[in-house]
Amino acid sequence: MILSEKSMAIIGNGGAAIQSIKALRHSNYQGKIYLFSDHERPAYNPMLTSYYVAGKIPYENCFPYGNNFQIYEDYQVDLHLGSPVVELDTKKQKIVTGEGKKYYYDGCIIATGASAVLPSSMQSQQVKTLRTMDDAIALKNCLERGVIHRALVVGASMVGIKVVELLLAQGVRVSLADLAPQVFPLAAHPHCARLVEEYLQKKGVRLRLGTRIERIEDRGNQAEVLFAGRDEGELVDLVVMCIGVRPNLQFLDPDQIQIDQGIVVDEKMRSSVPNIFAAGDVAQGKNLLNGKKEIIGLWHNALYQGRTAGHNLAGKDDTYPGSIPQN
Repeated sequence: MILSEKSMAIIGNGGAAIQSIKALRHSNYQGKIYLFSDHERPAYNPMLTSYYVAGKIPYENCFPYGNNFQIYEDYQVDLHLGSPVVELDTKKQKIVTGEGKKYYYDGCIIATGASAVLPSSMQSQQVKTLRTMDDAIALKNCLERGVIHRALVVGASMVGIKVVELLLAQGVRVSLADLAPQVFPLAAHPHCARLVEEYLQKKGVRLRLGTRIERIEDRGNQAEVLFAGRDEGELVDLVVMCIGVRPNLQFLDPDQIQIDQGIVVDEKMRSSVPNIFAAGDVAQGKNLLNGKKEIIGLWHNALYQGRTAGHNLAGKDDTYPGSIPQN
């Protein structure tokens, strides 16, 4: 299907995608905008999922642009919800969806975000992740059934600590495991990390730092977590994996577009392919602290990148110098 005489494709449906659409229209782009999304909800902020599970914000507040599709109508977007892109041919300027439908574009912005990492050795009925709204709803429902008494959180990151907090508030006995020897291994000085660790221990959290999980096995309605070099495992009702995210790049051919950790972009958010831009957790832009190209998974960074990509795709000259990692 040839989309139109002049058409732009947005792959992804988060903050970066919405900002790119707004930038296109505000730059007086009058042509078609097609959006392809792997989920069927409006754009949401994945950073808010833990607050929703904890009951600190209602479901509707996870959707910064509204829990409806009004903004898509306002900006005249042709939505393809629940229609993930499985192939992007940059030479033919062709998109193929999971349904096998083919679309052709003049320009494209990739804003597919990232997915939670879940190794195959750690998959179990009792294992959850916390990234998408589906993840959040599943975890919240699990806790509301009142059957979770012991839990293991894997990953002493900011997300992992938030999950520990919400589990404690539910009266769950919690263990926290990480391969690193301290909490916040990428963000905190060891002395600061120790203060957090002492606080967690006072709250009754069992710390398993500097330990590697070998595998997780189902034991009826529970899971047994087996640690490398340890004879005994830990039997829990729930495991929440918070060991990071991986950019959604599986539909791209690395021989057609430059990929490192993510899609390498310049200050205009342009990729190695002139008419393809990238924004958000899939884009590898500049870290202003060290000058290196890195993925910086922050909401505001995604918004700025999306806006910049939209402006440039519409023919304007806009730059975004980069961002600083922070929590």
